[in-house]
Amino acid sequence: MTRTGRIGFLLALIVMGFCVDSLVAQEPIITPPTLTQFVQATLPDDVQLPLNAEVRVVLWLTIDEQGVVTEVSLKTGAGAPFDTAAATAARKFVFTPARSGDTAIAVKVPFAYRFRGPSLRGRILPARQGRRALHPAPGSSYAAVVLEKGTRTPLAGIGVELIDRRTQRRYEAVTNEDGRFVARGLPSGRLRLRIDTGEHDVIEQTVKGQVLRPDDPVPTGGTLYLDPVGIGRYRTDVRDKRKPQAASEVVLTDDELRQVPGTFGDPTRVVASLPGVARSAFGLGYYAVRGANYDNTGFFIDGHPALFLYHLFGGPGVVHPGLIGSLSFYPGGYPVRYGRFAGGIIALDTA
Repeated sequence: MTRTGRIGFLLALIVMGFCVDSLVAQEPIITPPTLTQFVQATLPDDVQLPLNAEVRVVLWLTIDEQGVVTEVSLKTGAGAPFDTAAATAARKFVFTPARSGDTAIAVKVPFAYRFRGPSLRGRILPARQGRRALHPAPGSSYAAVVLEKGTRTPLAGIGVELIDRRTQRRYEAVTNEDGRFVARGLPSGRLRLRIDTGEHDVIEQTVKGQVLRPDDPVPTGGTLYLDPVGIGRYRTDVRDKRKPQAASEVVLTDDELRQVPGTFGDPTRVVASLPGVARSAFGLGYYAVRGANYDNTGFFIDGHPALFLYHLFGGPGVVHPGLIGSLSFYPGGYPVRYGRFAGGIIALDTA
């Protein structure tokens, strides 16, 4: 072969390779159909499958471009009436159609339909539904509340022993989140109650239960106080209502700050409209509260003292109106954290 022939042969091989690659790249991807609507097959009433049995019927399904089953044929049957019931139900199936690339196509696929008999668990559970509800054990009952001495805190998870004096038999109960316990099925007569937590002094006393009907609630026999040992025995909790921090307080927020007439949308000017408040003359930027001197009214912004709340000579506030979240006005008897002012306090809190 000449040199020109060899070059031509190589070019032909390269061109064929490109053609083969383009053909392979253009081969579409086949997506199988997906079942979206399943229909349960119906068997005659006189057909009953044995316990844990399974019958399998394999069908050929022809599915068109809309995902509808157009034809059903038998591939592997199980006999009557299972074959007919499976075929009847399969005709009502709905699928997403198979696709070749982005194009819907009709296909013929196998489908296995299974009939299952009742399981062992299904036969046992219905037999338990008719059982009677639980009833308390016969005998007497006793209940009480266990609290910590000094703090009156309910003690949860505390073990309580009730001991029969004649037989020395022990009955146990545990306190709930409220510190209450209930012991049932106790013998008649007096019992010895004992509580030993390891963190409190041991309690031992004589109690007696009550014989009640099953539906009657157990009355609480009393309250048992456990005395803590160690450092905890010197702790006492005193509970009381918190005293108010100020004798009088006016808190203004949102619309109350910005829509009061005469403030021109400036929240700091709303104080002048409150009772007992007067502005200083000549636009000096002070307020007089209840006739006190101008310098006896304190201004605070987020708890920090400020000389003025607005600029001199009637100018706007020193804080932009959009940054003000609330205004608190104390005409007298203000909290001690604001310090030494004989008049009132005007405190701004930013948003």
